[in-house]
Formats: sequence, structure tokens, C-alpha cells
Amino acid sequence: MSTKTAEAFDLLQWEGVDDDLLGSVSAPSPVLPSNPSPKSSTLTQPTNNASAAQPQQDLLSLLEDDPRPILDQPLLPVTFNLPQPLIPTQTLSLSPRLGTSFRPVSSLSFASSSVTSSSTATESSHEVKVPPVERDPYLVPRQYQVELFRKAEAGNVIAVMDTGSGKTLVAVMLIREMLRREREAQRGPEKRKISFFIVNNVPLVFQQAAVIRSNCDAEVTMLCGAMETKKYSNELWDEMYKKVDVVVLTAQILLDLFRHGFVKMFRVNLLIFDECHHARKDHPFCCIMKEFYHVSDLENSQRPKVFGMTASPSSDIGSKLKHSAIELEDLMDAKVFTVDQDDVRQYVERPLEFVAQFNPPPTYRNTMLTSSLRSKCVMSPRLSLIVESVQSNLSHLGPWCVDSLLRVNVENMARRDGGVKQIPEEIRTAFEVVKSWTFPSPVVNIKQMSPKVMKLIQILRVAGKSWTKDFCGIIFVQQRDTAIALCLLLQELDEFRDIFRVQVLAGHSDESDSVLKMKFQEQNAIISNFRSKFYNLLVATSVAEEGLDIQPCNVVIRFDPVTTTISHIQSRGRARQMNSRYIMMMEFENRREEAALEKIQFGEKSMRDWCHGLDADRLMKKPVNSDEDEGTELMDLTPAQSYRVPTTGALLTLDSAIPLLHYYCSSLTGDEFCSLRPEFSVTPTGSFGFVCDLTLPPNAPVRIVQSDRTSTKQMARKSAAFKACELLHSLKALSDNLLPVVVEEVNGDSPVESRPVEATDKNHSYPYTCPEIWKQDPMDTDTSVALHRCIIEMDECDVERLGGSHRFRRMCILTRQPLPDAIAPIRLYLGGAGRLVNIKSRPPPVTANKQQLILFQKYTLLLFQRICRKSFECTLETMPYFVVPLCTWEKFSKSETTLIDAKQDISWEDIESGQSVQPDLVPIREDEVEQALQTTILALRKDPNREFFFKTIVTGYKMQDLMPPDAFRHELAAWDESLAKVRSHAKLLAASSAAATPSSPEATTTNSSPSYLSKPDLLTEGGAAPASAAVPRTFAAYFKWRFQVDCEDGDMIIMVDRVRKMRNHLQPAVREEEAKEEAGAMMMPLKACVRGTIKTDILRMAQLIPSILFSLDQTLLVCEARALHGLGQIRMDHLQEAFTTSSSNRDYQYERLELLGDSFLKFSSTIRLYIVNPAKDEGQLHASRIRIISNRALLGHATDLELYRYISSTPFHRKSWRPPHFTVDTNEWESVQQHKLSNKTLADVIEASLGAAFLSGGFTVAFQAAKSLRIPFDEFATWSDFKRVFLEAKVVKEATRRGEEGSGAPSSLAPAPLSVANLAAIQEVQKILGYEFKDPSLFFEAMTHASHIRADAVCYQRLEFLGDAVLDFQVIRYYYEKYHDAPPGVITLIKDASVNNGILGAISLKWGLQKFLNHYSPSLIGAIARAMTSLEERASRSPTGELEKEYWVDISMPKVLGDLVESTLGAVFVDSGFDFDLITDLFRRLIKPFLDKHVNFEGMVLHPNKVLLESLQYQGCNNFKFDTEVAEQVSSSEKLLKKLGLGMKRSTNEARNHDDGEPALKCHFKIHGRIMATAVGKHMEDLRKEVAVATLAILKKDPGQLATLCTCPKKRGARHVSMLDRYRQE
Repeated sequence: MSTKTAEAFDLLQWEGVDDDLLGSVSAPSPVLPSNPSPKSSTLTQPTNNASAAQPQQDLLSLLEDDPRPILDQPLLPVTFNLPQPLIPTQTLSLSPRLGTSFRPVSSLSFASSSVTSSSTATESSHEVKVPPVERDPYLVPRQYQVELFRKAEAGNVIAVMDTGSGKTLVAVMLIREMLRREREAQRGPEKRKISFFIVNNVPLVFQQAAVIRSNCDAEVTMLCGAMETKKYSNELWDEMYKKVDVVVLTAQILLDLFRHGFVKMFRVNLLIFDECHHARKDHPFCCIMKEFYHVSDLENSQRPKVFGMTASPSSDIGSKLKHSAIELEDLMDAKVFTVDQDDVRQYVERPLEFVAQFNPPPTYRNTMLTSSLRSKCVMSPRLSLIVESVQSNLSHLGPWCVDSLLRVNVENMARRDGGVKQIPEEIRTAFEVVKSWTFPSPVVNIKQMSPKVMKLIQILRVAGKSWTKDFCGIIFVQQRDTAIALCLLLQELDEFRDIFRVQVLAGHSDESDSVLKMKFQEQNAIISNFRSKFYNLLVATSVAEEGLDIQPCNVVIRFDPVTTTISHIQSRGRARQMNSRYIMMMEFENRREEAALEKIQFGEKSMRDWCHGLDADRLMKKPVNSDEDEGTELMDLTPAQSYRVPTTGALLTLDSAIPLLHYYCSSLTGDEFCSLRPEFSVTPTGSFGFVCDLTLPPNAPVRIVQSDRTSTKQMARKSAAFKACELLHSLKALSDNLLPVVVEEVNGDSPVESRPVEATDKNHSYPYTCPEIWKQDPMDTDTSVALHRCIIEMDECDVERLGGSHRFRRMCILTRQPLPDAIAPIRLYLGGAGRLVNIKSRPPPVTANKQQLILFQKYTLLLFQRICRKSFECTLETMPYFVVPLCTWEKFSKSETTLIDAKQDISWEDIESGQSVQPDLVPIREDEVEQALQTTILALRKDPNREFFFKTIVTGYKMQDLMPPDAFRHELAAWDESLAKVRSHAKLLAASSAAATPSSPEATTTNSSPSYLSKPDLLTEGGAAPASAAVPRTFAAYFKWRFQVDCEDGDMIIMVDRVRKMRNHLQPAVREEEAKEEAGAMMMPLKACVRGTIKTDILRMAQLIPSILFSLDQTLLVCEARALHGLGQIRMDHLQEAFTTSSSNRDYQYERLELLGDSFLKFSSTIRLYIVNPAKDEGQLHASRIRIISNRALLGHATDLELYRYISSTPFHRKSWRPPHFTVDTNEWESVQQHKLSNKTLADVIEASLGAAFLSGGFTVAFQAAKSLRIPFDEFATWSDFKRVFLEAKVVKEATRRGEEGSGAPSSLAPAPLSVANLAAIQEVQKILGYEFKDPSLFFEAMTHASHIRADAVCYQRLEFLGDAVLDFQVIRYYYEKYHDAPPGVITLIKDASVNNGILGAISLKWGLQKFLNHYSPSLIGAIARAMTSLEERASRSPTGELEKEYWVDISMPKVLGDLVESTLGAVFVDSGFDFDLITDLFRRLIKPFLDKHVNFEGMVLHPNKVLLESLQYQGCNNFKFDTEVAEQVSSSEKLLKKLGLGMKRSTNEARNHDDGEPALKCHFKIHGRIMATAVGKHMEDLRKEVAVATLAILKKDPGQLATLCTCPKKRGARHVSMLDRYRQE
């Protein structure tokens, strides 16, 4: 032995460890750097006279003379024979000389089907970190890769090449070639083919997609089970075939796609199988080829090209290896090709292999922590399993590692159970023991560590000193417990803290109590950090062996022995750096481990020999004398039994039946208390084989299926599952793609689903027309025309409140067609309150000649011109109606009048006087009585367009009296302001005249007064100069200035109100308008006035006419819709409310009706679906209902019925209003206009119409309205048909069950006799409900949970689905009637507080329904017991001993309890024959009193989120939001490891230590961008609640903080009050 080698061995002993315990580190004989094939030799113990001819530095040297960390001479061999290493391994990534390199990290999102490698790196559960691959446009493959590519072009190939030798590049080259061929073929979307790159595990999906995307221009997408992408969709795959070139996916996903008919083999041009050696037995690789490639109905031209990649075709040895390789060739329809190793070695680096031996472990006693746990804790199966599992590592790892594992496992169980106070007693005790235990720091001695661990530490000491800066290593172990223990140990050793940055890499565990469950995102994050040198040492399980692109290492240590040849090749391939080392640890003189290693290396040599021995034509024959078992003959490539769906081509086989059945059961609706899976019971049938009885969950449409008799148990299970899947497909529980029928794939329930309705809620323009009654042919004015009268008059009570009947004249609308009789009174807002105006048709019609028609026309046009202040034009022939005044009779006679009387109703005198708008300029005589002035419109003599209502005569003042300043301060102020303007203007004129001569141009310009000063109304309001300051301020002087009249001392002074512009009387006036009206009174002399051409009572009423006609048009449109769509049973006022949106600004709108109608629609549709779909479970029924009641479906009905033509969505506006056919300022009238409506508005009108129908005539009228509005009720004509159809279906079902098809004997419906226990149970419940069941089976169905395993049990979920709709409608209806003025949002709040899981659970316990629950769930027993205990404790703390208010709010109620209430209501409803009145009575007797006692607006407990948002809105703030981000820029698994003490040590600034171990999300609440509170965890709902509570506490503690933060503009007069608080105040 050389000096340095001897020093290296001395170093191992200097570490303070007895060599007798540890053994030696040994290796094969010297190997040259070029790695020639070494020769076998007899291995002996190291001696001092060993060859030292090569003075290179050693891995285990002291590095005292040469600091280079390179080993060129291995140690001497061990004392047993081992075959020498056969093939070196090159890097897995593309060679750097090809211009391709890997960067540390990139992020690929799989939220969509197409992902680019340049995506921004973000941390979320929807993203994966993989190495980006830079694309080289001048990529030059190696010569052997080109040759292999040519072989793959010509035929199907299995490439057997070492890891890193470039198999993936050949695959990329093949993809590019197939892409070129596909583009040249120019096939359409219906015939276009795509390529599939198939991998065995999820991380490889993203890794290989990145390589393909970076080396060719193909459109690449990714699919795997962990992605949320919708994989099973015809729409998705139609789009895939149009746009995608390559799909990288896991094998199971592709198999499912083939089996469900979404992918056809003839639409595939290339199948690439990564690590194809897995294609054995029932692996998806094998199933894909057997079931879909090797089928007789597929022609050779339709089969795709196949390319397989593997490091070894098999782990077998000898003749079995050859046989397995041929079998793989037959299965893949391909030939094995390999590469000459001499060609590969010039591109790759090969590690040197070593064996490090250690002595057997001593016998350790149980650690003190283990003994303490066993003595202090009750060893439940769960805890005992953990302790025993950890204890099994005692001899393997040593006492220190065992104690560390116990600590980690116990703390993990405590965390998973949700906290110390709620976990089981034995776990809590164990947690307290561990928490109080003192764990010593590790010391490298035999008392704390096993010899194997001590040997590992020695190797790492030397390796750390050899590679001080660039160390990169992996320790391979078999168990994740071993990985965690070693990571903990290496982290705690002080000597390694500055050398090694350790992390664990493991796969995902299915064990519930497993400490470490790594998802593929977390694996890729760790690999990325390992590549970037953030970590430099991984302790990894077998997950790091295959496929993952891990950083090439310079040291790889096999802590646990390898088990297969492929595992050996792959783990060795991780040591790919120059002069790397591959060290296998082996117990000294352990013959079993020695033999296993010898077998593995011999198997590798056998595989290489076989590959290189293949002849040119690649043909091999089967072994003649096989010494293998009978099961080794070539596989049968044709499925034994299959079922193909003709419409889709989906295939069911015996192999796929069981997985499909499990998938179907998992899709059924369940809860945390049941496990929905099929149960197989196999029984032998004598000597003739086995039969399997299959039982499906209680909510499946098929319960029991028996298999055919088979020869094996497994075949019996497959046969039963196959039959069950066929039955489920026949019952439409499986779709034609052989997938569970879920929300996206429910068929036949909505006839409108095929129409392309836009789902987004956007505003669209829709036509809006005037009523058809105004669209008539022109009148024939040459003959007399019959006109129908419609009287408009103010309600008598409102007239009296407004001053008497003399103030508002009754008006008449004359129309050519009679108006409907059912026109509801119109509410107008006048005088600060709502006033009713009645519109009544009065027969008989009035016959008018052409002269009278012309009078009517002119009067109507001038009347509208006067009130609208616009010039209207309309020909006589097209006039839609005439508006004329009636006589001033006190009341109309209620008896039928004659034609002459009808004509006399019209005030012809007023019509004739109204033929002009210009008043008579004759002054009004002052001797006219005040009563005459009350009926006269006054106009200014100088400006007749300014009109006034007479108010009163001013007495006590004469014209020469001075105006009192206190009484007339506003008038005097205006007078003074005008005088000041005149004086200022006079000074300006004087200054201008002095500054310029008259002859100069400047003088001409200056002497001209500015335009803004030359207007007469700025000099004085009336045009006359105001009195000077010396003139006394008398009334006469004031009127001279204001009205330009000379008044004498005896002239009358009057007060008047100005006639204002037309305004919208359909909504309350805003405060500014009311203030203007109050300030409209003014004083003037009677001498300045002339008499107008219209009476005051007519003008007052006429000012209301535009608002009345606007509302009348809306009413007429609704009348048309009512008649056209069969809604005649609905009250007109209710229906008009249903067709009015909030944007119309009316005092009514549809929102309350929409809430009621939505609930009725859900209620009635649920009944129909329950009856016509007896085989569907709750989830499928829910999906079907969604398709019926969704806004998308209702939008389709609304657009088909063209309801948008009748909806009132625009408010009245005086500037835009005009009667039909009227022309304004030459702008022609358009009969069809456009208005904006959202999709939701159209859907809401349907629901509001149903609510109006229910209010008009109850459930029968609402049901008929639903049918008229095209809600699918095809099987039912009336409500009573629900009972008839249900009973008929029940008879048929019972007859089928009894084998009496077609028999409808009533006896078949007779219930089975009840047992004594069942009889007592149902009698007790009947007493509680006050109802006697006709069919007791419905009650027992309502009490049966999904966990019940009896074959004849039927789960309550269908009845619960029905009862939920029944209860929802009853509650909505009750609160709608109780709070008749509450807005819908408030009703929704109290409804949510009345039907949530907590209150229903409380009602269930009050009724005692839990006593009758049939289930088989131990956890449900505990959950119900905890809820009852909490209620008892709550009641004991109450002063009255009773539970008050919402006592259930903070009590965890199992959802099952609430379900029992709903299922019971559903059972009663069905049993009563869907009797609406009966279920209403039951609700009012049993549930309403409970709600009245415990739920009300005053004490209602709102969710903190709701409280916070409404509180901010109340204070006028609108800039706030919940904001979510990834908790930290590290993986969740990394956080868990750090919690356990594993991985890199970080400061508190870098990473936060969380109690739950694996937080994923961070939620903030922000106000104006400032973060108020933050919470970190896994569940978004909990996080939002937490930050809401924290923010409320902050704002409560510092109320002024919001005022400092908020800069939102506060609207003047706005009421920033929450909806609930506002209603409480009102």
C-alpha cells in the first residue's frame, strides 16, 4: 500500500472509532482513467506491500501534500469475488458540447394546456419547478444518436442506453421528424394526428415537456393526475387535435383516455415510452399496447410508430433475461437497439465503484424514551404501530436516531389530529412525554449510533475534506424513516454544519400517519435547490433513482443495498461528475448481501452481453428448454373479455373494470364519515372455482352484482366488476365515454344546453319596442273615427291631501283601440309623498269627425309643447292617442252613459282655448275675485313664455311703502347685486372713453362694451336700470326694476309660483329639487300679468301626463307578454314588478320576486328530477338541476321567448321622452330602440315571473307559469301529476324486481311487515312529526347513512336532496311574507342563518333523529357525542337552563345531523304524494317556532367577513380586498422538514416556522393597499375569517385609523349603512 493510501486508512481510525466495529473501506483493483474493462481477481485484505506504481491522490487521503480533491487510485479489493463494473454512466442532460445547458430553476404552470418555459416563477400548488433547457439552433447529435434515429425512422425501436447517453435527444429528433411529416400531410382537424410522450411518474411530465419544447417548435401540452386540468372532455380533445402536436403525460392518464374513447389509436402518429422496462403484467404501458395497439380491427397503416427508452430491458438474468427482452419486443412491436460502449465513453464520465464495509451492530436495548412511552401511554393500534416501526430501526441506525424518529412521528400525529386538546388521549399523553423529554446532542460513539451510521459519518468526513467547495452527493436509502433520521443526524452534527446542506427527497406516501408526503411540485423544488447548490447533500429514497433530472454528483452512497439491476444502474448513474465515486455500504461478512450484489452485477453483465450479441436482423428465438415457471410464456396480447361503446369507441376490459368501478364509487356523493368503495366477497364453489359477490355503496343505482364462476379469485373480482360497469352504463350512471356522469356530462335534462349561450355576464343590446297598441295603420280621417276613452284621475284621498279636487283636472286619453281593464294605479311622487293616479277605461267610445280630430291633435301637440318645452310634430293620421281635458264635474256617474253624454264629458271650451300658447295681452282686472285667479295661469306681459300659478294676494303693503329688509331680504339682495354690476360697468366705460380718442381705432374698440356686460339681463333683470342708492326702496321702485311696469299706490301685489319644467314623478324628488320648488315663490304686481291660455288644474295634471304615459307604455308591454306567453293567471301588478329592473328607478323592481321565484324553481325542478331519475344519485341529480335552473339555461328560455322586448330597464328622462310617432326637432321617431341588459337580468326575469305567479295563485299557478316559460316539465301537466307519475314508476319498479313485468297489481306496493324495534322507532318519529307514514320504507331510507353496509339499505341522499329544496322554499317564503319590505339581500342573510348545517343539526338533536340513524361509522358516533356534550355544557352554563339565541354557532355539528332533517322532510313530502299544503303545515308547526325563537335580525350572528366588509362600506370606504399569495418561496415539504429540524437552517427573516408544518397560502386584508392583517395556512376560508377577525379588532382598538387610511370620496347625503343595519333602523 502506498503511503498516502495507508494514511487514508489511518484517518478512519483517527476518527475515534474502533476498526473492529466498523470494518474497512474497500474497492476493486486499480482502474485506469480511461476505464478499460478490468479483470476479475481474488480479493484479499489490504496489505502493506500492495502496488504503489500510480502515485495519484486518494479519496480518503489527508490532502496534506496535494490539495486536489481527486481520486485516481482506488483502495485494494475486499475478500470476496465481485464482477467488475461494466458500463460507465454519462450525464442525463444533453451534453454541454451540444450547446445545451441547464439553469438552476424555472417554473412551468399547468393551469392551462399550453405552458411556456419562460413563465414567471411563482409558488403555488399549481406550479412545478423544473430545469429550463436552452434551445440550440445548431444542435448537432452524436454519431450513434444519428444512427439510432435512422433506425427509429425505419421501424419501431427500443433504445437500451445508459442514463445520460442521449436517449431523450433521439426521441426529440423523432418527434421533429413526425411533426414534419404531419405538416406535409396537411390533414384537417378531423384527421390530424398527434404524438404522445408517455412517462411513468408525474415529475417526468414537466421535465420531458421542457426538453421537447426547448428543442423543437412543436406545440407541447402536459397532462397528469395531479393537474386540475379537465382531461376528460370532448371539447378539450377537439381543441387538442386542432392545435397540439405533442402531449407529455403519465401512462395511466393515456390509458384512461384510450379506455374512455377520447383518444383513438389511429389518431396517434408516435408513442414514446420512457423507461419502458416497466411494461410488465398490469402496468399501464402493457395495457395500452395490449388493449389498443394489438387489436384485430386496427390496420398496420393505422398503428403509430413506437419508440421505447430504457437503461435495461429487464432486471432478470440468464435465459429469463433473454425471454423477458423478447417478450418486451413483442409487446412493444419493436426491436431492441443498443450503442457500442466505446462510442459512448468518449462523451461520458464513469464513476469508480467502492464497497465500504462495516461490522454487524451490537444488541441494543430499548431506548429510555421508548420504555417511557410504553409505560405511560395506552398502546392503541395506531400508536403501537408507530412505536414498533421506529423500534425496528434500532439495530439499523442506533438509539439516537430511534429517539429522533419517535419525536418526529409523535409530533406529526399530534399536528394531524388538530391540536393537543382535541387529539386522542393516548396521542396527547405521548406528545406530552416527547415534549418534556430532553434530547441530547448526537455523539459519534457506539452507544448512540450503529456501526453502519458511524461508517457513513467517516465517509462523509473524508468526502467533505476532499471536496471543500464543490461537494455534491446523494445518500440512497430504502425507507423514508431512514432518510429523516439521517437528515436529522447530519443536521445536528456540528462538524458538518459548515460543509453539508442536507435535505430529504422522497415520494408520496399513502399512509395516513406518514411524516413525509412529497408531491411532485415539492420534489422538483428540492431538485432545483440541489442543482443551484442551495443543498449539496440529499438523503433520498428510490424516487431519486429513475428519470428525475438530478444534478450530477461526485459522491453517491448506497446506504441500503440495491435490490434490482436497474436500480443499481440508475443510482450509479447519479455519480456523473469527473472522478466521481459510487460507494456501496455492506455489512462485513454478510453473505446474503454479498450474493445479492454479485447477482445484480452479473445481471448487468448478462444484459450487456445479450444486447451486444444481437445479430444484424435483430431476430431471437425462444429458449428451447426453459427452466422457468408456466407463467413465463409470451403474453396474450388480446383482452379476454371486452365491452366497447359503439358511439365513442370507449373500451371496457376485465383489467380496466375494477379501477373504473373504484373511480365511479369515488365520484359518488359522500362525507368524511363514509368510505365509498366497492366491497368484493369471493367464495369458493367446491371444485369448480370461485364466485364473487360485489356490493356497491348505498347511493349507487346498482347494489349487488354476482360474477360468473371463474378459476381464480382475481378473475372472479374482475368478472363482477365488469358486470357492474356494464349495468352502470346501461343505467346511464356511466357516460358513453365510460366515465362517471358528473356535472359536466349530464344529458337530457335541459333542451337548451345545445345552444351556444355566452356564459359571461355581460351587457348586450336588445331591441325594445313601443306597445303594439300604438302601432296601427294610419287613420282614415275622411270618416268619423271611434275613439276609446281612458280616464286619468288622481285618487280622491290624495287629491284632498294636495288641496282639493279643484287643483287637478281629470284628463282623458282617446285611443283607437281600447286599453286593457287590468291597469293598476300608478304611483307618482308629488308634494313630497307618493300619490296614486287611477287609469280606467270608460265605455262607450267617442265618435269624432275630422274637424274634432284636428282640434284634438292641435291641443295635444301644444299641451306637450307647453309642458316639455319642445316643438312636437305628428300627422293626424299617425297620432297614437289624444290627450284632452274633461269637464269639471265633481264625479263621473258610475252608470253607463250615452254617446252624447260621453261627448259632453270632454271640455270643448278648454280644448278651443288651448289651440294657442300665446296668451291674451289684455291686463287682468283687479276687481276679479281671488277664486278666479286660482283657476288662471298667469304670464308676464313682457315675456309671455314665463308662466305662473297664482298663490295668494299680498295684503298690508302699498306700492309706495318701503320694503322691510327682514321680510324681503332675498329680493333686496338681488336688487343690490344688480345695481353693483351697473355701477362697475359704468366705471369701465368711463375709463375706456378717457383713454382713447373717438377717431382712433382703439377708441372704436374700447367704446364698445364687452359682450358679457352688454346683455340686458345682466344690467337689470328686466332690462331697466335699477334705482340709485338715493331712491327709496319702495315696492313700486322694485317692480319698476324687476318687471318694467309703473305701479300706483292702489295696484294689487300677488304671490305666485313659477311653472317649472317637466320632471320625473315616477321616483321621489331629490332634496335639491324640493328646495328649488320651495324657493320658487315670488312677488309681483298683478299689473305685470296677463291671462294664460290654459287652466291651472289642467296644467297641473298635464305636468304628470308624461310620467303617466311612460308608465302606461311599460304596463302595456307587460300586458302583451302576459297574453302572448300564457301568463294570464298572474296578477298584473306582480308581473309588471317582475319585468322591471332596478336601473329603471321605479319604486318597485324584480329582486324580491326573483328571490322567491328562484327558490320555487329549485323546489319544483327538484321534485321532477327526483321522480323521473330514480337511478341517479344526489351528485347526478344536483348536476341535472344545475342545468335546469342555471342562469345559462334561463337565459336561453328568455331569449327564445324574446322577453327582452317587454323588460323595463330605462328610467324616465324628460329630455329624451316623447310619444310614439312624434317628431322632435326633425328627429324621426324610431319604433324599435335598443337597451342594455345583462345575461343575469334576463335569467332573473324568468325567476321573478315565477315569484309573481306564486304570489298570484300559489304553487299551481307558479307551476303553470314555469311550463309556459319553458322550464322542462314535459312529463307533468299539473302539480297533481307528480304523485301519479311517481306511483306509476314505483309500480313498474316493484314489478320488475319481482319479475312480473307489466303487472300493476296494487299488492306489489304493500309494505313489508315491520319488526318490533322498527315499529317502535317509526311510532316515536311519527309522534314528533305529527304525521303517519303510509310507506315506512321512506322513513328508514331517510335514516340510512352512506356508511351502512347492508345490501338492502338505500342511502338517504336522494331524500336529503329533495328535502333541502323543500326546506329552502319554505324558509324563503316564510321570511318573504314576514319581512314584506326587506330587501332580498337581507332575506338571504336570515335565510342562510336559518338553513345552515349548525341550526339544522340543532333541530335534528331537538327532534332526536340521531337515535334512529343507521350507519357503520365509529367516527360519526364520536362526532355526534361531542356535539351533544357541547350542547349540554352550553345549557348548564345558561342562567335559565335553556339554550338561547343562535347557540349552535360555535359548536361543530356533523353535517349528517342536518341531512337527517332534510331527508325527513323529503320522506314526508314523498309519502304524502307531494302535498304542498301538508309540508307547509309541518314546517309551520315544527320549524317556524324554532326560527322565531332563535333567529332574528337583532341577534343574528354574521360571518366576520360580512361584518368587516359592511363596516367598511358603512364608513364610506370602497378600496379594500382580500389578497392571497403563496406563503413562502419554498415548497410545503421543505417547511415540514424545517419544522422537524431537517434541511437548511434559516433565519426567522427567511422563513417562518408554522405550527401545522405545511402552510401553502398567505392571506392579507388590505385597505387602500395597506396590509391590516395576515394569516398563513392551508384553507382559504379559514384564513379569510382569521384576517377579518384580526382587522375588526384593529379598527375597534383604533377607530381613527380608517379615517387616516381611507381617501374614498364621500358622496354628499349618501347613507353609508350596511344593508342589515339599514333595515334594522327602518
